[in-house]
Amino acid sequence: MARRGTYRHSVKVIDPNKDRATSGQLIDGDPKEIDEEVPASVTAVSGGESVQGRTMNALATSLIKMHFREDITTAFSIEHEGRSLQIVRVYDPAGKRRELFIECKEKV
Repeated sequence: MARRGTYRHSVKVIDPNKDRATSGQLIDGDPKEIDEEVPASVTAVSGGESVQGRTMNALATSLIKMHFREDITTAFSIEHEGRSLQIVRVYDPAGKRRELFIECKEKV
């Protein structure tokens, strides 16, 4: 379990809110905030640049730790300090349903 003061940041959890067209295909709907100001710890893990053709691509990855929740999936995204982070992996490291680790990537 996280000690007091461990979660020094606050993040927003965003649901992309995919709708279904009449054909059954998923289409973009209006994103909605599930929670605003969720206490969390945000740590930059890695970053790098790569060249593809004539384009320079930058990618940064972050690890977010928060209290355990069942409703967060890789379909969601996280907003932190004006940055939009795509969720790559969500897991409970100890399996005790106390803390949740979320690995995210951000295209810069």
